[in-house]
Amino acid sequence: GRQAGRQAGRRYEWLDTVRVLAAALVLISHFCYYFSFERLQFISNYFAGSTGRIGVCLFFAISGYLVSHSLEKDRNLIRFYWFKFVHIVLPYMTSYLTLSVLFVGLSFIRPDFLHMTPLSKVLFVGGDYKAFFMGLLPMDIYLNKYLQISGYWFVGEWFIGTVVSLYLISPALFWIAKKVPIISMVATIAISILIYNHATDWPIHGFWFFLVRLPEFYIGLLLHMYRQQIVMHKYLLMWVTGIIMFGVGIVDMLTYSYPFIADRFIPLKPRSFLLTIPMIVFMFIGCQYVNQFFSLHRLNEYSKKTYVFMLIQHIVINTFMWNFEEQNFSKLGVLFSLLFVFRITMYISAKIVAVYKPIENKLLHKTETC
Repeated sequence: GRQAGRQAGRRYEWLDTVRVLAAALVLISHFCYYFSFERLQFISNYFAGSTGRIGVCLFFAISGYLVSHSLEKDRNLIRFYWFKFVHIVLPYMTSYLTLSVLFVGLSFIRPDFLHMTPLSKVLFVGGDYKAFFMGLLPMDIYLNKYLQISGYWFVGEWFIGTVVSLYLISPALFWIAKKVPIISMVATIAISILIYNHATDWPIHGFWFFLVRLPEFYIGLLLHMYRQQIVMHKYLLMWVTGIIMFGVGIVDMLTYSYPFIADRFIPLKPRSFLLTIPMIVFMFIGCQYVNQFFSLHRLNEYSKKTYVFMLIQHIVINTFMWNFEEQNFSKLGVLFSLLFVFRITMYISAKIVAVYKPIENKLLHKTETC
């Protein structure tokens, strides 16, 4: 209880640990997809997809947790939406434009880069200006697919648009969770299953639709609302969620035989909530516990760059791997390349953050970086 009270007025450092871990898991997943050939296929089977899906569900829960934190401090919806708009759109646009300019510059060294960015398409290949500006919005994939708008999808991932959509309805979710927490949690799972079962013919995968991912976002809301009770019963909750995960894992292992581990344990179906929801609770409590005993400040500092990191990691991975024949990699080479890609992605992210942070601070009237 005392720890939760002390954290009420400052940054949740343990949540930074969760954020960094989630970002790293997504990068590992996307990187490992390259190694699906026979000699190194175990890398793809075990790490591609599985780590990324865990990372994404953690990000949805983090978003829900922070929504509850924001609305608990200030119920003014204008300020809430303005704060979210600046924190989401400004880094997105900065990343989009920065990498576009960077790739145009790199085209003097390697001409292939000239045709890989929205900016170069507009400037040099007769591209569509409307599509370029549409790509500046973090709802890009949703706009492209559902509204059939031609855009240049460059930075970001599908789940950025999903999180934005969840933010739009989050004040209503917060109010409902305050009134009927248990009933509403059950309702989000029912809504998720119902919508998923009717999404087979949709332009994008049904499990990517924001209402289908409500349960992971919603558990984040509840974890913040009941954070004091969770701290009081943390050991019991970790045992219970650990046993549930173990049990679900055993059942999935005996029931399904897919070589691709992600489809066995964390499929793109509501069935995955049986594992991901207790995993979210376990990871949140575990990271709080670890931060009590170890100084993870240097690791947690990376969290300030994780949003941009998530926006650009796929581009950095693809750009790096285009220069190599992955079939020739040794196991040590895979590990070295993964660490190198992580470091260079974090470095570029830091530079992008340095560009937009002063603007963000002025827009939000902040006097310090936080």
